[in-house]
Amino acid sequence: TALNLLPIAQLDGGHISYATFGRKSETVSIITLVALVGLTIFVNPSWLVPTVVFVSVFVLSGNLRHPPTLDEDTPLDRTRRWVAIAAAVIFILCFTPAPIGIGGLTDIP
Repeated sequence: TALNLLPIAQLDGGHISYATFGRKSETVSIITLVALVGLTIFVNPSWLVPTVVFVSVFVLSGNLRHPPTLDEDTPLDRTRRWVAIAAAVIFILCFTPAPIGIGGLTDIP
């Protein structure tokens, strides 16, 4: 769930980000990818595979931009803004900065 809610391009989180922030969602996508790289380098190297996949798929293919919608000038109403906030909360609750701990797998009791 958390990976799908990442605010990047064509993922569900990217659609929510684009609906909420409009063209500024590209900046949110770049910040998210930089955060993934930071998690990989400074927090846990188990993020190496998701980071390589996201960087290679989205950056190298040029898909950080969300395609324009038919009615992008109409702002979100209050209900849809609350749904976007709920999705952000779900993302935060589901996201794990250190998803796989391989050190405990090799310990012999």
